[in-house]
Amino acid sequence: MVDDKEIHGIAGKILWVDLSHGKIEERGLEEEDYRKWIGGRGLASKLLFENLPKGTDPLGPENLLIFAVGPLTGSPISFTSRMAVVTKSPETGFYDRSMVGGDFPAKLKRAGYDAISFTGSSEEPVYLFLGENGAELLNAKELWGKSTSEIDSILKERHGKDVSVACIGPAGEKLVKYACIMTSLVNSAGRGGVGAVMGSKKLKAIAVKGWRGYHPYSEEETRKWAVEIVGQIRERLKGLSTYGTPEGLLLHNELGFLPTRDFQTGVFEGAELISHEMLKKYEVKSSGCFGCAVRCKKFHEVKEGKYKVFTGGPEYECLTMLGSNLGISNVEAIILMNGLCNDYGLDGISTGATIGFAMECFERGLITEENTGGIELRFGDADSAMQLIHMIARRQGFGSELADGVKELSKRVGGEFFAPHVKRLEFPAYDPRGLQGFGLAFATANRGACHNMNSMYYAEISKRETDRFETKGKGVVMRKWALRYAIYDSVTMCSFGRGIIPPEDIAVMVSAVTGWDITVEDLMLAAERIYNIEKLFNIREGWKKEMDTLPSRFLEEPMPEGPSKGNVVRLDEMLEDFYEIMGWDRRTGLPTDEKLRELGLLEYKKGLY
Repeated sequence: MVDDKEIHGIAGKILWVDLSHGKIEERGLEEEDYRKWIGGRGLASKLLFENLPKGTDPLGPENLLIFAVGPLTGSPISFTSRMAVVTKSPETGFYDRSMVGGDFPAKLKRAGYDAISFTGSSEEPVYLFLGENGAELLNAKELWGKSTSEIDSILKERHGKDVSVACIGPAGEKLVKYACIMTSLVNSAGRGGVGAVMGSKKLKAIAVKGWRGYHPYSEEETRKWAVEIVGQIRERLKGLSTYGTPEGLLLHNELGFLPTRDFQTGVFEGAELISHEMLKKYEVKSSGCFGCAVRCKKFHEVKEGKYKVFTGGPEYECLTMLGSNLGISNVEAIILMNGLCNDYGLDGISTGATIGFAMECFERGLITEENTGGIELRFGDADSAMQLIHMIARRQGFGSELADGVKELSKRVGGEFFAPHVKRLEFPAYDPRGLQGFGLAFATANRGACHNMNSMYYAEISKRETDRFETKGKGVVMRKWALRYAIYDSVTMCSFGRGIIPPEDIAVMVSAVTGWDITVEDLMLAAERIYNIEKLFNIREGWKKEMDTLPSRFLEEPMPEGPSKGNVVRLDEMLEDFYEIMGWDRRTGLPTDEKLRELGLLEYKKGLY
């Protein structure tokens, strides 16, 4: 085991919490485990694969819910207060990881842990408190049913303002398949239902005080990198600092891949009305993750009228999926809908995608007022969309059907042709008919349709590596960015550092904080190991090659207008090349024995089939 008197950059301990029996145990890991899996996403993926039985019910007590940080977490370097939340997804039945920021990741690290792994299910609601006296499970019966903002306020009042909270809202309690976990009011571990897993365990929250210092191997080198990156941020990320992620909406509309009315087109006539410039009028303050100079998180307030609200966000994804994707151009309504998702603990991406799909089904006559309980589902109707958000989070009436996501709804009512999901995970806010490489990314990501496990978007929009309408060579670019994201998610580093901090610099930073002699080649090998163990997890849970695809709309129905007009995703021109470049069999998509042996994963193949 790691000698905690000599370690730097890692805590050397994992907290195992058995909620069924109320037991808490600290366990160590060998240093070799950290070198092979780094931390964050990598460490959590190893723990999930090795400790979760095949075929586990995602909402059953045996499922694991793992919160994991990395060697850079808690450092003074910008972009590094990130955390991976890893589990078996109740929405997809496959591997899921959500990255989240705020203060919580840094404080978890400074509480002395590299990860917390929850198993079992409590009979009564509880929350975990990590304070100077150690870890304890406390009764949360009076907290059950409360919103995420209420929980944040109550636990800060109870344990001190310096406590950081990760919690679920009513959606997680009701096991909505795309419920999320919120930290610092504005940060969401969304996608795939991590909040539902937390709710199934009757775990309402985790409150943590990070009272320990951060002690890197080389304080001088660590401070140098902290200063260097701040300088680059000021020069290259001014737009992100000023407007946050909504800055991209108008560009995406201009390029013709902004999801509009359930991905029926990529151009929204009301884009100017929901742009970053319009949103700026409602901004009241900025915030950022622990130690980060970007401060990209924006809080907005609608001061009067029926959409009155104060809330964090919306980010680009929710602005789009609750805006143009629903045909809604009232920015005040979108701000309130985003606030409702935050308070209920709903993933705004899947919420918008599911409501948008239901609206198109209503438009086509697949859903009627008899199904909805009298609600007319019309694109552009913000009040009906808002009503559905309440119903989804509470699993009331038609909302309970929507709470299981797009795939389940399409099985009940039809519309599989245009149902926007991959492996049951709803599309994020990009129409891949305008981004060929993103179509490949959506189809092959281990968690389903995901924009945040690679950066094909960055590669295609910047035009530095590939044209967005080209298919040739996309496998090579896809591999590069998929592996880079595995590194970012494991060390941990925010994806916004992608254009500023290359893997070569990350290797130097990790060496500075840990004292390890680690090279960029070591990191890339770890990234391949991480990506492949996630793939093996999915194979064990029933993945087949035919699941690496897109809905027929995106493969067969050309974009009807705008700069992406006439395009479909030519997936068959990219897919097998990507498999081959990853060291997988072109025909089956399965990792070859040669690749698994190279990564030290051949033994993990046992019992997959």
